[in-house]
Amino acid sequence: MMSELRLKFVDQDGIDRSVAVETDEFVLGRQPGSDLVLPFPGVSREHAMIERSGPDFIIRDLGSSFGTKVNGIPVVGLKTLHNGDEIDVGDSVILEVDIATAAAFTQEPRPAAPEASAATVSTAPMESTPAASSSAPVPAPATAAAGGSNMIWLAVLAPLTAVFLLAFIGGGLYLWNTSGQTNRDIVSNSDDRFADDLDNDSPSNSKDDYIGGTSSSSSSSPRPNTNSGSSSSSSSTNSGTTPPPVNSTVTPPDSELGKVERNAALFMRKAARNDPRAFITSEHAGRVQAKIREMAGSPAVAANLESARKNSSSLSSLANANGLKPQFLVAAALGKLGTSRGDVLQTAQGMVEVLAKLNAQVGAERGDDAAVLIAAYQQGVAGDFLKMRNMLQKLATDFPESSREIRSIWFLEQKQKITKAEFDNALRFLAFGTLMQNPKDFGVNSEPLSD
Repeated sequence: MMSELRLKFVDQDGIDRSVAVETDEFVLGRQPGSDLVLPFPGVSREHAMIERSGPDFIIRDLGSSFGTKVNGIPVVGLKTLHNGDEIDVGDSVILEVDIATAAAFTQEPRPAAPEASAATVSTAPMESTPAASSSAPVPAPATAAAGGSNMIWLAVLAPLTAVFLLAFIGGGLYLWNTSGQTNRDIVSNSDDRFADDLDNDSPSNSKDDYIGGTSSSSSSSPRPNTNSGSSSSSSSTNSGTTPPPVNSTVTPPDSELGKVERNAALFMRKAARNDPRAFITSEHAGRVQAKIREMAGSPAVAANLESARKNSSSLSSLANANGLKPQFLVAAALGKLGTSRGDVLQTAQGMVEVLAKLNAQVGAERGDDAAVLIAAYQQGVAGDFLKMRNMLQKLATDFPESSREIRSIWFLEQKQKITKAEFDNALRFLAFGTLMQNPKDFGVNSEPLSD
């Protein structure tokens, strides 16, 4: 008996997918060379591998940033999969395990006819026959005649069947090659818009960040390939290119929304204490995009960016002295000023004490945390530094979602746990953080504050 495994999930278009695990080493990942390409935020290039071990299937994580879970439990080492299990890949996509057991051959061997059975022959009573019958000619059995006829038909039909099968297989291979499809189930195209920023899985090793410095993730070294060469062989067969599916909805990287996604993710990594793989979904990027459009036409925005540039050294020192990231503090000050012209350093000095106290309670370990901290700013101004922290802790016990999803302004807004004003403050913070990575991408005549 052989086991067959299929993975069922919903792709980025909301379409139900079912993929067969047909190789002994089946790689799940974001890069096109993977056996199952999952272009979801939070999925590493080589995220996890499913291996066949006799009748069983075993999964192991390949050193991904956000990990792999089976039924909500992180995979450490090897984990045997069972029918109905749910694989959570990077807190981004759920794969349902469907294991079926099938016979190696579809037809069972036919039992021998009773008269040919040895047991039947040995136990059947002996019957006497008249003597005359022994001298009578014995007619040829009907089955023998039929068998000879069948052999003739087989001799004629076998070559024709072989020719038909060869023509059918050859035609299938031709169509497979001309359509450019492989036996891999590709959910999105091979143009990986996260490729430039998500090569590194390890956190930054830098102790201090500067507004004019490089990205915090750029100091990380790439994760070594833990796939023992299996993925590289897959890539070679795929020639590094895969055609996009018909229903692909990947945002064009040169579009305005694509620029928002890229710059917002870059800002979130720099604003967080340790989140080199921070990302933003297209839906949320669309809301940041709308906020940028509201502000980009104001002359005060370019003036405030210039104010931040002139005081970059002082702003960096102020942020580092209070346990904050410089990019976080600058975006917070710009967000508070909005479309009003002001002194960014002075604004930051007025905010830093409250932000530092909130940071001690809420934390800004991840990019989404940084936005939540800004949403709690007015609570801190009112002297309530524990309100947001206590609410997040309660939500973590009340809802099944991952802590990463819960600790986001998007989840808090959806569940009506923050006010409209708190959400708008955080959204403006994200918009300015995105904008200052490359202002000219959004029509603002100013130089980046990030490089």
